[in-house]
Amino acid sequence: MNKHFTVERIIERSVDGMEQLMLATGLTHVEQYFKRHLFASRVRSTFHQELGWGDPYEIRSHITAVTGSLIEIRVEFVDGSEVLCFEILWTVLIVLDSTERVLLDWENVDLMEGKKLKEVQLIKRKTD
Repeated sequence: MNKHFTVERIIERSVDGMEQLMLATGLTHVEQYFKRHLFASRVRSTFHQELGWGDPYEIRSHITAVTGSLIEIRVEFVDGSEVLCFEILWTVLIVLDSTERVLLDWENVDLMEGKKLKEVQLIKRKTD
């Protein structure tokens, strides 16, 4: 019987890769500070090569982008020959207040302290 990784197993193991990255980068401390969990707003996958059940592999996790409130985390499954078999791209965020729709903005220090941004005052310019 030809046994291989199922999509369910790949996603399950990619969560392990994300948790390892969260521990290594301190994201778990951010979750504890705000008493909120990371929320996956999008999960994408790409399958390059089949990985047989029991074949040696390594999970590698990286933060690939931070844009405002979104963090993109890439979890790669590499076989014993250093060939990329599949990758999962997680887009995650932290919701601070769901009733007022406030997300944790990783690029803004004020929101890191739990404060809301002040409204921007627009200046009207004279036109000729």
